[in-house]
Amino acid sequence: MQLLEAMQKRTSLRDFTDYMPSKAEIDAILEAIYYAPVVFISKNTHISVITDKDVLKQLDELGVSKYGKPLNISSVLYNAPVYIVISAPLASDAPEAFKEAIDVDFVNRSLAWTVGTMVQNIQLRATDLGLASCPVNGTVAGLIHDKALSQKIGIPEGYTPLTSVVIGKSKTPYEIRQGRKDNYQVSFI
Repeated sequence: MQLLEAMQKRTSLRDFTDYMPSKAEIDAILEAIYYAPVVFISKNTHISVITDKDVLKQLDELGVSKYGKPLNISSVLYNAPVYIVISAPLASDAPEAFKEAIDVDFVNRSLAWTVGTMVQNIQLRATDLGLASCPVNGTVAGLIHDKALSQKIGIPEGYTPLTSVVIGKSKTPYEIRQGRKDNYQVSFI
């Protein structure tokens, strides 16, 4: 699949089958993460790949406890068989060499954009592989406060879960979609 086609087909799907992606498919998605841009603060990013059904159930229950009622949903992981959580240590100060140029908010925003590129790479590679994906953050909101479950999925001490993506096969086929120009404001200078 060509890049433009993957971008046109990529969409967040929420109706997963029981298909478990192979180790090779999961490794290909991880490889896509490794091609995301990196800045000094994102060099310590941690990736948790969860496939254990009992742990997925616990994570889903945690996410539903945060977002189930306001979104009127009974699952935030949508029965996906693979759940990827991206975590990193947040900065409490700008690096010494940059203190005159940037502040800590800019440092953490830089981390956010690099993590965003990781999510985009995950979704594009999943689409290329014929897998479905969906960024989900209901569980991340709970993991920030549930230290025991964070530890259970391998998030290192001092790291903050930042975002996550579910992966699997969908009941819905990918289709070419139109770009949403109305979502953006563009200035030409």
